[in-house]
Amino acid sequence: MSGETVFNVVFQGKLAPGFDRETAMANFARAFKLSPQKAARLFDGQRRVIKKNLSRQKANIFRQQLKQLGVRVALIKVETDSADDQFSLSPPGVVLAPQVYRPPVHIDTSGLAVSDASGPLVKKPSVAPPVFSLEALAVEEQYDALESRPPVSEPQLDLSNLSVDEPGVTIVEARPVPAPEFDVSDWRLDEKGAVIVQPQKPPVPDIPTDHLRLAETPEEQ
Repeated sequence: MSGETVFNVVFQGKLAPGFDRETAMANFARAFKLSPQKAARLFDGQRRVIKKNLSRQKANIFRQQLKQLGVRVALIKVETDSADDQFSLSPPGVVLAPQVYRPPVHIDTSGLAVSDASGPLVKKPSVAPPVFSLEALAVEEQYDALESRPPVSEPQLDLSNLSVDEPGVTIVEARPVPAPEFDVSDWRLDEKGAVIVQPQKPPVPDIPTDHLRLAETPEEQ
């Protein structure tokens, strides 16, 4: 049935309309040749698959047969076109692969010897203890604290005349700030394009030129 859609028939102990539990349980036990005790365990409400991998036609026929017995089941679609259909679960305890016999490995230990357990395996070199010269060190005498601080007494505050206002109360009233006054009665606006500041002409410098003369050119000579 590779590539074909198949169905599992799932039973959860539900009854078909018009049947009570005792009748349906007796019909189910007789049809599947079960003891009353085993049939009762199948009606505990747990999800159980009672038929696997049925075609749509066979699954519908089987559902109608169970409905006549008083049992209501569900058809759950299962895809079987994957490679998982080629595998199945073996019962518990089945040996999946035989154990491979491995011969014991023989190790020649004739050339090995064990030393005495009382002695160390590796001898550590002796390290001489360090020598410190303390001649240049001196310990000063201990003195009391250079300054003794007197204990500070806890301040006593009288809070009997204080109270806490409600949230939003203005603690300090804001003082109005007077608007500044400017006297602009003597101000006026000139016409557009008027010269606000008259440019001043720099004075002509008085440079004496009496002692200056022009040099003669070669043609005049």
